[in-house]
Amino acid sequence: MNKKFVLLLLIILLAACNVAGSESQTAVDGGGETAVTTSNEAESAETARPAGWSEATHSNDAEPNYDVVFPEDEVLRLDITIDSENWAAMLADLTELLGEQGTGQGPGGGNAGNGNLAVPLADFQQPAD
Repeated sequence: MNKKFVLLLLIILLAACNVAGSESQTAVDGGGETAVTTSNEAESAETARPAGWSEATHSNDAEPNYDVVFPEDEVLRLDITIDSENWAAMLADLTELLGEQGTGQGPGGGNAGNGNLAVPLADFQQPAD
């Protein structure tokens, strides 16, 4: 009984490992042809990519092309576009975290004393030569 239980447990573990390690799905169409789709292919089919986006340019397996990304004779431009709904949500979040604009104390730091750094403070001592 004990050997049967151990054998059954091993079979279940091996089957579970095989299923967890497999990321592909196999389908057979009416013509008898088999199509295998991996999870990466399924994700890229669901996600719209901009023009010029390919496995050669954006894959984790692609070799980095530093000459394209960091040219020696040109400064490349990166435009970040935030739509109005996201911008409003970000401002609302900042207002919630920091309060209304213009009501704060301003940035920290500053000078300690009378506000004029050109005039030494009363307890200021010159360093010895």
